[in-house]
Amino acid sequence: MVEPTPGLGDQERPSTITPGSRWRNILMSIGFFSMIAALFIGASMKDAAGNLPKFLAFGAIALILISGVWALIDRISRKGSRGPQTTV
Repeated sequence: MVEPTPGLGDQERPSTITPGSRWRNILMSIGFFSMIAALFIGASMKDAAGNLPKFLAFGAIALILISGVWALIDRISRKGSRGPQTTV
């Protein structure tokens, strides 16, 4: 009788999601939703909406940029905290 060998499914995988990344993903999602909302408001109301679609779009861009810059800072800080890399 052949015994099954453990494969990749049996190994524990380390979590790649950091605890602080959840709020960044939520912030990014809100930014994209706001961008789509600004697009539809601007298209449906044309000139009647005034500056509302512009302000909503600028706010959405700000949310997306904040989330992206914070993710970049987090990535750089994690990369620097690994310590010196040894080359073989």
